[in-house]
Amino acid sequence: MSLPRPGLSFLQKRKLEEQFGTQVPEFSEYHQKKRGLESFSLKAAALVGVASGIFSYQRSYQPLTGIFVGAIAFLTSRRAVEYFGAPHFGVNSTNNAEYDRAFNLWVYYEHNPHRKDADLPIHQFESRYQKRLNEYREKHKNDYSQFLKQ
Repeated sequence: MSLPRPGLSFLQKRKLEEQFGTQVPEFSEYHQKKRGLESFSLKAAALVGVASGIFSYQRSYQPLTGIFVGAIAFLTSRRAVEYFGAPHFGVNSTNNAEYDRAFNLWVYYEHNPHRKDADLPIHQFESRYQKRLNEYREKHKNDYSQFLKQ
């Protein structure tokens, strides 16, 4: 499960996930699998929820009972379909964790303009390396020139 982003609503996060699925080719196929599973689970859960709500209403003749039973059936059947249907769609917890990690990194670096290039770990590593290399060369300049003369 991805980390909640402060300031992002559900719809904004959903829109960013759609962008991530289209812009990052490594995860586009997995994104489609995830969306397929989500769509299937919603459809199946809606069907089970409506059917159980109608059944319980017919048995009790109380509308609130039908609504409550339908809602509980919807929630439990959605989770059950996501759990048992995940292997059929090719979705598992390891791939979910990797997808969420990549999505969080993509949002962190792609949608924060002040972090665009300067804050990337590879740029930080390269700048530290160049700085230390230059310091080392300055410190050992005489030793290096004497080594070349030998």
